[in-house]
Amino acid sequence: MPAALRATTLGASPVFRAMPAPTTTPAATHQSRDAALRMLAFGIAFATLAGSLVTSFLFSPEAIDSGAVVLWPACSFRQLFGSPCPTCGLTRTFSALNHDRMQNALSYHDAAPIVYAGFWIGALASLLAFLSAARQRYGLLRKTAPSSH
Repeated sequence: MPAALRATTLGASPVFRAMPAPTTTPAATHQSRDAALRMLAFGIAFATLAGSLVTSFLFSPEAIDSGAVVLWPACSFRQLFGSPCPTCGLTRTFSALNHDRMQNALSYHDAAPIVYAGFWIGALASLLAFLSAARQRYGLLRKTAPSSH
């Protein structure tokens, strides 16, 4: 029996009436899919940026320098070419900034304060974009008419 039929009882025998199929417009399906993909993209961006910031709170720059804490594999750019890549030293930089050591941070990476601020701004912006997409995806932005009492 098709799902679009519903049984109602009139007396002793059931009567089947055709029920309209649920309607979803192609535009609504596209918007929902778009919101889901934005949630995925901004969720990954937030996890990456916030994860870097949280990690830098947990470990001191000295622990990273001494090798007591190994957070990432060795820089493959440095291994191949013998010179540091543009991101070399950022983990220690962030850790130094989180532990109030500005001079140490500048010695690890010249653009330390700018990149650090960029990570914070990026993490906040990606979180807000994720929440906005989630609201759109799950219909939390629908406005209700004001009640008249």
